[in-house]
Amino acid sequence: MSSRVLAVLIGGCLVAVSHRGWADDQRYGDLPLGGRAVAFGGAFTALANDPSGLYYNPAGIVDVRRNAIQVSTNFYGIEVQGGIADAFGAVVDVERVASSLDLLPATAAGLEVWQQDPETELPTTVFGVGTFIPSSSSEERSVVDTLEEAERFPGCARLAYERSLSDRRFLAGGGIGHRLNRRWSVGFSAFVQYRSLRDREEILCSDEEGGLDGPAFSTADTRVSVDVFSLRMSFGALARFEDGWRFGAMLVAPSVPLRGTGGLRVRRTRALPATGRTEFVLSDLENIGAETQDGLSLRIGGSKSWDDPEATVSFDIAFYAPTFYDLVQLPTGQERLEQLVTLLTRVRREPVLDFALGGEIRPETNWVLGAGFFTRFSSAPGIPDREGFEEDRLARADEFGLTLLGGWFTTHNITRLGLALTYRAGADVVPRYAGLAAVGGRNRYVRADVEAAALWVFVSNTTRY
Repeated sequence: MSSRVLAVLIGGCLVAVSHRGWADDQRYGDLPLGGRAVAFGGAFTALANDPSGLYYNPAGIVDVRRNAIQVSTNFYGIEVQGGIADAFGAVVDVERVASSLDLLPATAAGLEVWQQDPETELPTTVFGVGTFIPSSSSEERSVVDTLEEAERFPGCARLAYERSLSDRRFLAGGGIGHRLNRRWSVGFSAFVQYRSLRDREEILCSDEEGGLDGPAFSTADTRVSVDVFSLRMSFGALARFEDGWRFGAMLVAPSVPLRGTGGLRVRRTRALPATGRTEFVLSDLENIGAETQDGLSLRIGGSKSWDDPEATVSFDIAFYAPTFYDLVQLPTGQERLEQLVTLLTRVRREPVLDFALGGEIRPETNWVLGAGFFTRFSSAPGIPDREGFEEDRLARADEFGLTLLGGWFTTHNITRLGLALTYRAGADVVPRYAGLAAVGGRNRYVRADVEAAALWVFVSNTTRY
């Protein structure tokens, strides 16, 4: 591949890893990424005819007519949240508007035509390399609350809770597409996937102002770090028909672990001057086992194109098999620490079907409009509608998204600019007082509604030469 391609890819990679974004471990489907794919809401399996096809279906990359480089990103997000804050009391507003300069899904990829049919001038073999950030998340939460009289105990009347989370995924690799004949093509891609997770929860409880006998306090701190490398391989096929129909499929194999290291730090302190009792527990484990698993997934899509005016509609159906894994593995003899860890480290995800639908129209030679719809259903188990729970559970919130893009064509460039909107709603199970059990109390888990909407700007540029 030429030095120009490599320079752009390296530059895009450096930009991508220097910002933060948003996602979580409760949904399989990623937010749409790439260039043209975003205009279709991610319904790109039957098209895949630009550099982001390495991610959606490598069998489609043989439909590029020239070498191409693509860099795209989502760079500004506004999120409005509500519902879940009710579980932590009136000190947190029910609705909050948060604005930040965030990089969400990002792409830096390039394609190069290796072989071309001299008669039809259609590429027969196309190779590509790329880097993708399909999902990431950052969260900061802080709560200060005063316990009700019935909930207080020595060392705890006023509670402070803090949570900090950073979870990022990064893909780097390449793929190849080969045209078997005018109708059929196949493709293969392989990416090294890196996941970096940093999660911290800190709880401080004191009765200094709570009216109990003498000042006292309790603290709990849990920190989890995970760095996991795995291999992601996909196999694609695509069929074209003369009436404008195209059908594609991509099978993603279960991820192959390459290397995983983790860290776990648990700290507990307690001081009760009235009784003379003190307690200090500290366990700091480094270089322990860590894991992230992606199960089998299958994407099937179809598209239909017309010539006058030039227009395309496309749809995707994606199936994700269930996965089960522990983020960190405690060494032999340290199993008791599992009772002290306040963060959820055991991931159990159910099978999910997701859908995407989009359309594009090109009324003029040099510009195009596109719009798409997609789903990101939760893979977490359902949460019954009842008053209380004995243990914590993963949130279950389904997400729906819309995209609206415009594109401008020149001889060598395609630039797309647009907006994307997501709305998610569901439920979570959270303690009435965050982290109370970690400092010696008893959590009362309650069901809380989850509702949030996010809006961001999308921009991409594809250079053809």
